[in-house]
Amino acid sequence: MPTSRKRKKNNHTSLESLAISSPTNRDDTNEADGDVNSHGELVTPSSTQAPQTTDEEELQRARLTYTNGISDSYQYYLTPELSNQLDKHKRRMITYPCRLCGQHISRPTSDFSCSNLNKHVAGCLRKQNNSKKTHTLASLGIKGTGEINPKEVPQLCAVWCAEAAQPFSALVDESHQAILHPTIVKHLPTRKAVS
Repeated sequence: MPTSRKRKKNNHTSLESLAISSPTNRDDTNEADGDVNSHGELVTPSSTQAPQTTDEEELQRARLTYTNGISDSYQYYLTPELSNQLDKHKRRMITYPCRLCGQHISRPTSDFSCSNLNKHVAGCLRKQNNSKKTHTLASLGIKGTGEINPKEVPQLCAVWCAEAAQPFSALVDESHQAILHPTIVKHLPTRKAVS
């Protein structure tokens, strides 16, 4: 009857055991086959590895992708350029200048995703929509009057009534006071003082 014990496995890999069982001269192995390198490690044949491209070739590929308009996000960017910034593989990155704000968004040459471009565009559009909703007086061309001296308020009111041909009673109108500066409203002359 056979024993129920398991055999102890040999820790050698098949390549190591092959190298141990049939020692050969390492100079005689054909490295062009790409099967085993000088350290006995399995290597992918060079015909199946992607060829190493230059930064300029990657830029041409990025420009071709940009002109083909594969993604809608490219419409918010100008033609891609080669950046001086390096990625983690020490290769130059491709930069996309934003049409909305002018900021350069960098992307590694190994990254084909548009997620960082889409994220930036979403932020730019949000900022643009928020700025359209809130207008300031300066953006409309109205310049500040500077400091208002409370002692000059009665004189300013008299000048306004004379130049605009308004009666003095217009000064106490609530709709008129709503558009005046708080300092002026606080120091407006009373109805008795005006008459």
